[in-house]
Amino acid sequence: MKEKRINHRTMTMTTIGILLLVLVLFTLLTVFAAEGKKAEYNTWKKRTSYETTATELLEISGNLTDYARLFAVTGNKKVLFSYFHALHDIASDRHILDSLEEMAPDETAIASLYRALRKSQPLLDAEMRAMKLKILSMGITETSNALQDETASYMNTVLAYSLSPEEMALSAAQMEEGALTLVFGTRYTQTEQSMYKTINSFFSTVSERLSREVDAHRMRQYYIKPAQHICMGVFVFLLMGMMFLYRKYYIIPIKRYSRSIMQEIPSQTPLFPSGAKELILLGQQFNRMTEKIKLYAWEAGQKSEQRGQMITALTTLYTYSMYINLTKDRYTVLTGDMHSLLPALPMTGKYSDFMHEYKSTILSEDRDYYALLNRDNLLDAFSQGEQVCRYEFRQKQENETYRWYETLLVRVALEADEDIWIICVQKDMEEQKKLEEMLEKNREIIRTITSEHFIIFLADLEHDTYEIIRDGGGYVKSADKERYSDIMQRIFKKYALPEDLPHLTPTWDIKTIRSRMDRGKDHMLFPFRNINGQWYAFEYRKSVPYSKDKPHVIASI
Repeated sequence: MKEKRINHRTMTMTTIGILLLVLVLFTLLTVFAAEGKKAEYNTWKKRTSYETTATELLEISGNLTDYARLFAVTGNKKVLFSYFHALHDIASDRHILDSLEEMAPDETAIASLYRALRKSQPLLDAEMRAMKLKILSMGITETSNALQDETASYMNTVLAYSLSPEEMALSAAQMEEGALTLVFGTRYTQTEQSMYKTINSFFSTVSERLSREVDAHRMRQYYIKPAQHICMGVFVFLLMGMMFLYRKYYIIPIKRYSRSIMQEIPSQTPLFPSGAKELILLGQQFNRMTEKIKLYAWEAGQKSEQRGQMITALTTLYTYSMYINLTKDRYTVLTGDMHSLLPALPMTGKYSDFMHEYKSTILSEDRDYYALLNRDNLLDAFSQGEQVCRYEFRQKQENETYRWYETLLVRVALEADEDIWIICVQKDMEEQKKLEEMLEKNREIIRTITSEHFIIFLADLEHDTYEIIRDGGGYVKSADKERYSDIMQRIFKKYALPEDLPHLTPTWDIKTIRSRMDRGKDHMLFPFRNINGQWYAFEYRKSVPYSKDKPHVIASI
């Protein structure tokens, strides 16, 4: 019986075909994983944009209430100007609602948002009535000479608002009291709280939906990775099997045939004697190519030795370093946690995408720095023979301060078809620049309020301590080591009317004040009357810098 021969060529081609199929599957999984990562990033970015939009809407609404109350207490024309400016922002910011509609989970949620916005109309009516009563109590009418200034149009707008005959018949003192009742009354406060509650409920619904989308994308990534590992394992297993077949049915017969030729002994190998001769010639050519490759590698190693020493020195001295190939528009982060600066970008990618994302972190007055670092400008500098470029710029921090950085660019390679640079960023050691800017901002705030306030504190909400900046009437007289919350409670209980104390309770509750400040509130106002019935205003302002680690505020009366 004749033994059946194995078709080794068919076996080899089949193995190669399976390898290619596994490789294609692995590539598809990789592409799918990249798309999922991109979708996760887009959803995360959408959620961040939504939070910014929500904060903007709530901030503008809160400013209207603060300005209306402040005008009802002080009658300051500048406050009236600020009120209408904020009102104009709401009217012109239609894009806020458009953005929220795009992110709304369903029509019911967006309908609840519009119901909340409709509740703001009674608040606007109450604010206009209060401001007109305040203006009339000050003796100002449409024909008064006091209207001949920059706020004349706003005054006339308020005066054009209609009041009931009963309100028009009130005396000046009754009008002033009525204005305060409208904006500080229970009805106004309940309507405002109901509107905020509805809006916050809408925001919570959308935020939960986007969070679920992010979690779904991450879960898909969790299942894709094991599939990739399985494909890679199968690929390696088949590759090793193919190498075994190649060695058994090609390499060993070739060696035997080669020895038989050298010894002039007839070959005993029945497998592919003519093909083995051709493969021997191919092997000789391969050996010559290997020698050439080794020579090229040795020459390249000699050229790159000095370049590698320079790169090592730069990456050691600087906090962040990045390798840029301008010709191919690619970058690779060498050292430093670049993810902490730009969390949305990978460690390697297109340099133009990197600079587009990085532009958002640079101050508008330092945008020339961005222009210097873009790809076209660096290519132009390369064509003019530049070897080293150095720039300085500022970056805004989360606590509203600035940090100075120094950027160094060094050309480390010059090939026929490539232009390669290395960019290094290091924090500037001149911290005094940042401190001077922060101190100047605090001085500006204090200079602004010193002319109108006779008691000023600099309070630390973290440790419940304070520093007296001004005590015009000797009201403080604090004991040693007295806490800030205790001294505020003592002052108001001694000098404020008892019926106004419930409204003043948050002023000595530092947890409430800190919570509002951490949520983005920069200014808070608490009107009250002293024991003689005179109106005063207690204010909180954020100090510079303000952060959750250093919650410092300026309090003044």
